[in-house]
Formats: sequence, structure tokens, C-alpha cells
Amino acid sequence: MDTQTCDKARQSFIDAGALLSKIYNFPQTITVAAEFADLCTTLGGCTTDRTIVGAAAPSRFFSMTGEDGAVRIYPQILTKFANPTSAVPFDTHDIIASFNSKLAPYFFFSGDTDITPKQVDFVGVVAHEFHHGLGFLSSWRPSGVDNVVTPLIHVDGSNKLRVRETIFDQFIIRTADGKPLTEFTAKFEQAIDGQTYTTDAALASTIEMVATDNLITTATDYITPNAIGFLPKGKTNIIDAVILETALNPFAVGSTGSHVDFTTYSNSPDWLMVYNVIQGKTFQQIDQDNGAATPDTIVGPNIKAIMESMGLPTPDNPNPFVPTIVNEEPISNEN
Repeated sequence: MDTQTCDKARQSFIDAGALLSKIYNFPQTITVAAEFADLCTTLGGCTTDRTIVGAAAPSRFFSMTGEDGAVRIYPQILTKFANPTSAVPFDTHDIIASFNSKLAPYFFFSGDTDITPKQVDFVGVVAHEFHHGLGFLSSWRPSGVDNVVTPLIHVDGSNKLRVRETIFDQFIIRTADGKPLTEFTAKFEQAIDGQTYTTDAALASTIEMVATDNLITTATDYITPNAIGFLPKGKTNIIDAVILETALNPFAVGSTGSHVDFTTYSNSPDWLMVYNVIQGKTFQQIDQDNGAATPDTIVGPNIKAIMESMGLPTPDNPNPFVPTIVNEEPISNEN
């Protein structure tokens, strides 16, 4: 990319950060490693109907004990907020982000004048990816076992199996009956966590046994529209759940479960965290058209409630619960 485009992209990052700083109380500076790359080549998954615009994640996840006593993995930045003086092996950057260099001509950057029908506001793209880096993502994904979707199961440095869901996952429910998926995570933990890894076949057999014995239907739920939701902290009624994206079939890793439902929210103030981009409008125009509180709100009330539930401080939630660090090796975003 040429220098002028890089400068405009840098300004878009600054503008996105300034917008989010009005919504969230960031007690520390957040560092981001960002690059432009051909994501269709490096990540794959692009089709004639779907192109990856950007991708971001926490640089590392750390295990912490939450308010309910369960151990979950938290993004690096939330871990830093909770442990500002601890000797924790943090990565140099809090968030790792990539943006598709092939789409640079279609990005509307800060300082550009009139957005064209096929352009996407890059400030909105950056703000979206920042949320993933702050922890707006689920660990639930296909396990490799037919018809079983599980939280993260990985092998640590001592060859022990670990079952860990993200703090985001704590609040996920099935909308049909309100059952928290964290209860299913507990079943997988009881059977697998701490066991010595032997073979993929043995692990698959255990996963299948747990899923069958506990009637876990997540493989179906995650490809059924409106079947999975995020019930914000303090809410108990299923009707208050924020519907997550489960309309994609097959399961789309990175999109399914880690965004709000496109059909429900793309025309609402919570548009920022749908999986698909909105073309031909600046973020201010989208906010105005979708009924946001102000033309530069960018973060809708449901998105804000999700981030507050995970422990991100805001003016309305200035003192969230502080989880306790657990002595486990961190998980890099490559895992």
C-alpha cells in the first residue's frame, strides 16, 4: 500500500479508538499490532459470496477465576485490567489485527469525501475488529467429531488436555429453553480437563461419549437461526438475550457464534457486530439510519451490555468484578 493510504488508515485507527474511548473506560493503553495482508490467501475461506474484510483476536488468553468460581480464558487486555501489577507473561501487543489488502480500494478512510456504493467505512471495520480483540468471541466450534460443537479443547505444554471457554461463553444460552452452554462446558471439563493427551481418536471418542450422554445438541443449535443467544449479566429472562449469529450453514468459524444475528441487528443500533459489512454508508449514516442515540455512537446498547458483562468498565459499569489469575500457561491466538 502507498504511504498516503497507510496514513489515512492510521488516522482511521485513531478515530475508531477515540470513539470507543467515549463508550468504555480503558484504564490502560491498548496496543494493537495491525497489518494489511491478502487474507483470502493467508486465511482462506473466501468465496464468490463471502470475502474476509478483517480479522482480529486477543494476542493471548489467560485463565482466571470468575464471579461464579469457574475458570475461563480472558483476553489479554481484560487480564491486564484485572492484574495491573502482577508478573504475568503478557505479549507485547494486546490485539492482533489484519485487514484485507485486496480491499483497500473499497475502504472509505478518515479524510475521504464521498463514500461510493461499494465502499465500506474503515473506521467501522476497525471498531468491529477491536471488539473481537477485546473479547467479543466464542470458543465454541466444530470439534472434528460428527455433529458435536465444543468449547476450546487444547493440549498444553505438559501434554495435558485443557477445556476452556472464553468469558464471552459464560453468558451464552440456548434460546429454546434458556440452558446456559457453560453447563455443557462443565461436562466436557469433568471428562477431559487434566487428562493426558494420547491420540486424536481417543479424544474424539470421549467427546462423542460426553455429547451423547448429556444430549448436547450444539451442532444443530449453531446452524439454526435464533437458537443461541447472549444473556447479559443481571438478566434472567430469555427474551432479554442478544441473538447470536447461527444462520450460517455450514458453521463458519470466526463468524458463527461470535457476532450478533445479521437479520435481527443489521438495521438496528447494534449493527457494528454483525458478521457482514454494510456498504455505501459512513458509520455516522448507519447510526442515523438505524436509530442510534447519536450519529457517532457506533456501539449499540446490546453490544455495550455484552462488553460490560465480560468485565469491561464503562461509565454505567465503572467497577466490574475483578477475576483472579490462575497459574496456567497462556494460550496464544494461533491456538
